Amino acid sequence: MSNVEDVKKYISSLGFDIDLEIDIYKEAIKYFLDKQDLNGLIHYISQLQNCGGYALEIPTCIWPVKEYTFEEKVLRILELYPFVRLLSTGEIKDNEYVVLYRAKEGGHHFIKIKDSGEIVEKNESNMPQKFCGWDNLEDAPEAVFAVVKQEYRDEKMKKLPQCNTNIYLDQNAYEYEEDGYKDICKKNARNTIYI
Repeated sequence: MSNVEDVKKYISSLGFDIDLEIDIYKEAIKYFLDKQDLNGLIHYISQLQNCGGYALEIPTCIWPVKEYTFEEKVLRILELYPFVRLLSTGEIKDNEYVVLYRAKEGGHHFIKIKDSGEIVEKNESNMPQKFCGWDNLEDAPEAVFAVVKQEYRDEKMKKLPQCNTNIYLDQNAYEYEEDGYKDICKKNARNTIYI
């Protein structure tokens, strides 16, 4: 594939529901197209998200902080992402989709329910897939979020903690550049937000 639009369609067909107009994606598409390396592009995009980034449709890995209670984690998500609200009633708006979030003892997981009713997840940097179960989070507390769909997010909603903006850097984190891309690294986690 040598056409940007064909590449975008292909990425969408793999299950990635992301805004490919975000600069980091536009730059990556150009970079890997120039190299004619579609597999490299798909690997790169997959590395930018874990279950949280995938469910919220942002290029971010969201990791839990063990010391936070479940309620504190939910409040952090609501505080950081203005396009997410707690769904206390069954009312979902046309411009939203549902995300389920469970967490306990330092582990957590987000899953996304698409308009079609399909339940999907993304484990770490793997490809998106059909939801397979909660595993060790089966009895964990659950929050149900309503998330504004990508195409309805305004400019304010797009200015949020995401790729290359780690708002809780500590002394173990550092920024580096590789192949023309700046990245923030903390141990092995990349593009990370802690909740």
